[in-house]
Amino acid sequence: SSPHTQTVQLQLEKVPERDSHGQRVMVKDSAGGLAPKLLTGFRFAGGIDQDRQYCPYGYPDCGIYVTHVYSGSPADKAGLRVHDKILQVNGNNLAFLGHAQVAALLNRETQLSLLVHRGFQRFTTQLSDSLGSEARVSASVLL
Repeated sequence: SSPHTQTVQLQLEKVPERDSHGQRVMVKDSAGGLAPKLLTGFRFAGGIDQDRQYCPYGYPDCGIYVTHVYSGSPADKAGLRVHDKILQVNGNNLAFLGHAQVAALLNRETQLSLLVHRGFQRFTTQLSDSLGSEARVSASVLL
């Protein structure tokens, strides 16, 4: 791995979502009872079933990428960052899972052990020719 990339293990413990009055938000559980809705505090894009050309930030593959981390959330406290590529959740490899499968996996457990790769960079440069024509070129690279 280059000096600009690293693979890190993060531990994330979800917290109950609260409404505007500070009360826990409840949802039906698999047994038909009520359980608190738990938050991870991040959004992601990707999955083997997603069309890469519509993925935000122009990620270079169909991996699972963090697109937003809410300030003060469990994800923020665990050290998750925007553009982290999530490789595994609780030992489960995400390489060949669809978006909904990853969401279900993230929702299944209260505590998440995430293996993430850091190293996505987007480069943009301005080019011009001798006649003064200009073009902007962008490339996304997973280092």
